Amino acid sequence: MPASQPKSLKQRFFSAAALSIAERILTFLIQTGTTLILARILMPADFGLVGMVMPVIMVFQVMGNMGLTMAVLQRREVTPSQLSSLFYFNMSVSVVLAGVLYLSAPLISNFYDAPQVDPIAQLFSLVILLAGASALQTSLLQRELKFGAILVAHVISQIGSSVVGIWMALEGFGFMALAWRSVSQPAIYSGIVWLRSGWLPGLPEWSVEVKNMVGFGGFSAGFNLLNTMGRQIDNVLIGWRYGPHELGPYSVAYRIFVTPNRMLAGPLAQVVIPVLSRLVDDPKRYSRWFLSILRLLTLVIFPPLFALSPVSGALVNGVLGYQWSAATPIVGWLLPIAALQASYTTIGWLMLSIGRADRQMRWGLISIPVFILSFVVGLPWRAEGVAISYAVANIAMFVPAFWYATQGTPVTLTEILRALSPGVGAAIASFVGVSFVIEFVGIKSTLPAVLVACGIAAVVTLLVAIFYYGWSAVTEAPRKVRDFGLFGDKNRS
Repeated sequence: MPASQPKSLKQRFFSAAALSIAERILTFLIQTGTTLILARILMPADFGLVGMVMPVIMVFQVMGNMGLTMAVLQRREVTPSQLSSLFYFNMSVSVVLAGVLYLSAPLISNFYDAPQVDPIAQLFSLVILLAGASALQTSLLQRELKFGAILVAHVISQIGSSVVGIWMALEGFGFMALAWRSVSQPAIYSGIVWLRSGWLPGLPEWSVEVKNMVGFGGFSAGFNLLNTMGRQIDNVLIGWRYGPHELGPYSVAYRIFVTPNRMLAGPLAQVVIPVLSRLVDDPKRYSRWFLSILRLLTLVIFPPLFALSPVSGALVNGVLGYQWSAATPIVGWLLPIAALQASYTTIGWLMLSIGRADRQMRWGLISIPVFILSFVVGLPWRAEGVAISYAVANIAMFVPAFWYATQGTPVTLTEILRALSPGVGAAIASFVGVSFVIEFVGIKSTLPAVLVACGIAAVVTLLVAIFYYGWSAVTEAPRKVRDFGLFGDKNRS
């Protein structure tokens, strides 16, 4: 029997990307189902209390990771002793940060003037430890493109934590049910990835290479820290100024806002960055890979998110219930911006894949203050004002971000804009089409409006794909996907 042929880079990429996206979709479905159940049991203020703590937790998690996951992914070769050094360094930082968070819990509750926040923050210090314990194991699985193991770990941990959260909510634990759900998920996940990675830390080696990796990770962590602060300070400001009742609807709207990144752009980054790093010495292939992925990503994400914006009321009331109607205008503004953010995320792929985490951090020093300023400007008009101001800032920074990211790469801004054009055109057509149909039919506040919007987005996307790629390419898409061609010549890689 002939030996099986080794998989090509394209085959490995597509297989890993499919598994990574499948993991995010399954995770999203589990999280959404759990949130819907909990939203029917708990009050919006319960979500608001946990939402007050989440910005602090996310900042501490970024600081605990120190960007070492990305450093491991970006390197072409990593030795066991180098991994051990990174692991011990990462865990030391995580232990210190967990202690700081636990001791700072009273300060956080005093800031919000909400005593209930104190036990939530103390409990969440465990999240910092658990995240640090699993970071290197996860990066090894990602580096080896073993996304099947990561899928299993995420799905099992999400199901387990959902059971914990729902049971505690039914037993009357209130907001602590949400807190324990957030802690049990990384606990289960850490145990699984330790078993599946097959790696245990050994003796460390503090070499020049390790110092370089820590330096690269420091720049990456610096940007992630700035980005996290920029993304979370809106929750802090709203919670501080208006309390949990205003923050609850905003926090749910924000979860919807970040969903596209978590489902597609986020998992793709875990696969794309290692692949592009291997193509740096071949500029033409590098450019072709990046532009093809960007074009397909925006064509898939832009139309449905723009189409759902005019029917945000139907989406919120039909899915979450009328008690969450305050989130309707916020969701309406944030959905189109979520589409822009999904493509905006790809600028990090360009800078990290060529080893320029320092440029990414410098861009953070420019862009994040703009976003923070937009939150402050919109705050007097409550949560909706913050959403509107943030939307304006995202539109203003979109093209400059891509211009900055392309400097020193094989990709040009003109090529970026050309790759974005099919998705942007489909998004505009979907938004206009849904707005016209919904106004004409008069079903703005019912769940069928969501189905109509999704149907229009699907039709528009198909028409744009036919116009851009050609009818034959679209009809042969299943075979080309199977052959890992992605609407292109399957002999090219």
